[in-house]
Amino acid sequence: IKPEMFAIDWVQLQDGQLFSGDGSQNEQYFGFGAEVYAVADGTVVSVRTDMPETPVGEPPTTVHGPLDYVGDHVVVQIR
Repeated sequence: IKPEMFAIDWVQLQDGQLFSGDGSQNEQYFGFGAEVYAVADGTVVSVRTDMPETPVGEPPTTVHGPLDYVGDHVVVQIR
C-alpha cells in the first residue's frame, strides 16, 4: 500500500474559483491558512508544519528526501 493511496487534497472554492486576484500569491487562494477539520474521530499519527511555503508556479526547492515530498501535513487514523 502506498501512503498516498488514501490521501485527499481538498481545495476551497468561492463562486467556483480557487483564488482571488491573479492567483500568483499563496495568500490569494481561499484555502490558504484555513482551519482543517477531520471527517471523523481518530488518532493523529503524524504532523509536519515546518516546510517553507513554495511560491505559486515554482518548483519546490526544499525537497531533499522522501519525507519532504509530503510537505506540511496531518495524518489521522480513522477506524
